[in-house]
Amino acid sequence: MPLRRLRERIEYHLFNALVEGDRPESVVDAVVAETLAEQLAAIPLPLRSDYSAELREHTLEIVRKLTYGALTIGDFKTRRPRNPSRDEQP
Repeated sequence: MPLRRLRERIEYHLFNALVEGDRPESVVDAVVAETLAEQLAAIPLPLRSDYSAELREHTLEIVRKLTYGALTIGDFKTRRPRNPSRDEQP
């Protein structure tokens, strides 16, 4: 999965979280499960556990970078505008 798509999925889950008092890392399980369900047929059975572990690491790293300084999802939402494309502009 391209990192851009993974980041978009993470941002979707962060901005649409129901419990704003949760820590940002709480979306990692949902993102990983959704991504694995989408790609399950393309991943050979012997590699699934390694792929899942690596995907979890990448997801957690992106969540930490996106939410740096925010203790809760509510903090993240209030200090970051909902326009992810602004980060991609030079």
